[in-house]
Amino acid sequence: MVKNSNSFRFDGRIRDFERTILDYQFEIFGYSSLSDTMGVILAYLSLYGELTQGQLKKLTNFSKSTISTSLSTLINIGYVRKGKIRHSREYKYYKKPRSQESIDFALGTMENEIAFFNEKILELENKALTRKKGYELILNRLKDALDVYECYQNIIRFLKNPSSKPNFDIKRKHAINLTTKDFSLIQLKLDPEIMEIEEEILNYFMFESAYSVLTDFSLKIYTLFLLRKVLTQERIREITGLSLGKVSQVVNALVRKGFIMKVEKKKYGEIIPEEIKRQTIYSMSSILESYFTSGINAFNEMLKWENDFKKIKNELLENKDELIKLNGHEEVLKFVNDYLEIIPTYKKAISLFSKFTS
Repeated sequence: MVKNSNSFRFDGRIRDFERTILDYQFEIFGYSSLSDTMGVILAYLSLYGELTQGQLKKLTNFSKSTISTSLSTLINIGYVRKGKIRHSREYKYYKKPRSQESIDFALGTMENEIAFFNEKILELENKALTRKKGYELILNRLKDALDVYECYQNIIRFLKNPSSKPNFDIKRKHAINLTTKDFSLIQLKLDPEIMEIEEEILNYFMFESAYSVLTDFSLKIYTLFLLRKVLTQERIREITGLSLGKVSQVVNALVRKGFIMKVEKKKYGEIIPEEIKRQTIYSMSSILESYFTSGINAFNEMLKWENDFKKIKNELLENKDELIKLNGHEEVLKFVNDYLEIIPTYKKAISLFSKFTS
């Protein structure tokens, strides 16, 4: 139940715990390239449990329109729900459960992406586009991504029901090494009809998928690597119209998180086209490797906070008689318990993900 507007803020020692929890969430959301505004809103909803738009405005200092737009996006992609407050014109907003009962939320789900990619693959195969420039590249990358998403869903099912028989089949060959053809495609200008499909995929990621919470710049460049495999910063700038500074910032972040890698020129020097030999080249050569490596890195970032939350829980229990009287005690204890409860699942996920990384 939403607390009244005069008492919903936390107080006393609980405010210190609140700051630690928010710092954790801001760091994790920032690492994931989550939009700043949506990251802040999600952080407060995660901790407070449920809030009205008015309460969110007081906590974040965001404008009403910013909060409303962000909540609409978060509701659309299933991250947030809303419910009418009885005897009021207001709505309460809340995140889905974070506990062990909701592994789908804790680890995400790719069901919508699987359906969308199946649709796009069928569209490409049924249209007379075989001879269009970029057809083979986009089709194969979609099939690779679909293969990875389906494998990930099977991992989620196994984590939800460990007694079931694991099925982590990879249907396609996911080569890590690059070829002469891969490098030749960097400068390829896609046929207008193929570019239209690429744009539809980007728009889906931006507005309808779990990726919608990412910053626009990160999402655009990530999607380009997902679909085109190998790129230079100069080529990304040509395609997106972004400044080289912004491209460099996003690309470096993607490398740091394990989504893409810088190509070793010593390894591929003989097959790199002369016109791009002086440029720095980046690749998502294997979507499989990229997806699970970046996932492991993200989970490890979350695990760094385990001791901090154990200390908070211990203090809450040791000083229960004093702290239970403070506003926010219940919310902080729930958040910490949920976090510690899901930690074993993250560790199991890392172990399973490692099977698909070199």
